[in-house]
Formats: sequence, structure tokens, C-alpha cells
Amino acid sequence: AISVLAAFAELTGGDAPVAMFLGDLPEPHHISPSIEDLIVPKKRHKNLTLDERVLALLRDGREGESDFDIKTSPMAAFIYSEIGDDGLKEAMTLLSHPMDKQHSKALLLSLPKRCVAEIGMACSHIAITRSNLLKDLVLKIQEDREI
Repeated sequence: AISVLAAFAELTGGDAPVAMFLGDLPEPHHISPSIEDLIVPKKRHKNLTLDERVLALLRDGREGESDFDIKTSPMAAFIYSEIGDDGLKEAMTLLSHPMDKQHSKALLLSLPKRCVAEIGMACSHIAITRSNLLKDLVLKIQEDREI
């Protein structure tokens, strides 16, 4: 999931803090919009093979709390529910650190268009300064135009 965010960042102006695309971590006295408000894992597609335990861990979270991370990973759960084990294996071959334009394009194009669209549009509501660039990128991918 973090590489998908890195790909969106790379293709819309370069590296940026994760919070710019995901929203701030929740705090007791401060609530701001976050990606988990906008992306919800769907029921898995019948033709996908995936590990229900992994999906549950991503969607519902681990048992213990952490001081350094959030408990759930709704975006990772959403992506995994869209691509399954085979898609995950393919996506893993397209990762690089740091993400460059070539790998960013390849990663986003390897994902189902509806998956890229939902994540990109959700990020456009949070990353206000890149909103138009994110929307344009999603449209290009949906229309099979050069990105």
C-alpha cells in the first residue's frame, strides 16, 4: 500500500509525507479526514485467491496497540481484496525504493483500474494541493492514455 502511495506521489509532483495522502493519525482531541473514511475493502471477488487471515489482519487490525503505527490498514486491505495473492506477487516485482517514474507507472498500471481510481480519488480529497493532478492521473489511467 505504501508503494502505491509513493507511486501517486512520484507521478503528481514527487516525494511527500505519507500524511499528505492518508490524512493525519487520529488523536483524542483532533479528528481530520483520513483514507480509512474514504476507502472500504469490498467483498472479495470469487475468482481471486487470497488468505482470509491476512485480509482480516489488514482490515480489522492486530490485537495489540502500537505507539508507532495504526492498528488497521484499510488501504492495504482494499488493494489485497482487489488483487489477491497472484496480483500481490506481480505487484511485488514492480516495487523499488525510492519509487521512480518508471516503477510508479508500472505499479499503477498493474492494478485494476477501479482500484487505482478509488485510491486516487480518495487521496485527491485529502491531498488538496495535488487534488487536480491526482484526478488527472486517474482519468489518464482509466482512459488508457499515456501517463
